[in-house]
Amino acid sequence: MTLLTLITPTSGRPEAFTLLEDWIVRQTWIGNLQWIVATDTPDGYEFRDNQDVVRRPPVPGECGRSSQGRNLLAALERVEGDRILIVEDDDWYGPHYIARMMDALDRSELVGCAPSLYYNLRTLMWQDCRNHAHASLAQTGFRASVLPAFRRCIESTAKFIDMALWKHPTLQHTGSRALIRNNHLYVGMKGMPGTPGICNFHRQRQQGKRDSDDMATLRRWMGPHAQDADVYARVRAGMETTAA
Repeated sequence: MTLLTLITPTSGRPEAFTLLEDWIVRQTWIGNLQWIVATDTPDGYEFRDNQDVVRRPPVPGECGRSSQGRNLLAALERVEGDRILIVEDDDWYGPHYIARMMDALDRSELVGCAPSLYYNLRTLMWQDCRNHAHASLAQTGFRASVLPAFRRCIESTAKFIDMALWKHPTLQHTGSRALIRNNHLYVGMKGMPGTPGICNFHRQRQQGKRDSDDMATLRRWMGPHAQDADVYARVRAGMETTAA
């Protein structure tokens, strides 16, 4: 029977990670699951869902943005599944995300969910990246046969591992890759509490469009699960209170 491995590299984002646990627990996909979480900053995390937690010693001067690769490499040492999905610690996943990705992996070695939709919770700025040839790492899955290529991509680049993987020469043959439509499946949440991420959309200054105060765009992206935006509204209110 197929075993699915989820991999989450995380560093200094316990509040965001707690939300990710909620999004994973409610997935409609049912099957054998291994969830590996690799972190160099475990303080504040509860790990409520029987995750296989890799606690990596921190590297002096390294945190968050620069620790992702090392955390991923540490996680790869524990992978047991023949299907692997990267689920990032600060993003929103709709209830059918895993089911749709697993269905695609039955037909292709490397799969992604596109386009990437980015939403900065602090600024209410949003961006449709309109990517139709590759997927962000948080929206990428692959079979175990891709693990060697994935490892080489991590080791050869400091960031943007996703771009390296989707351009990897061993994954260019017909039928090896597939993208599914991001139809109420995923939103890349930026500006969440904790360590800022690699993407520039985490920063206060970025291009994009300003959403309404009631987060109408975020709700539209979430579709039938629009009530999840209320969760993020509460997180945002908490950040504003802390800042004040």
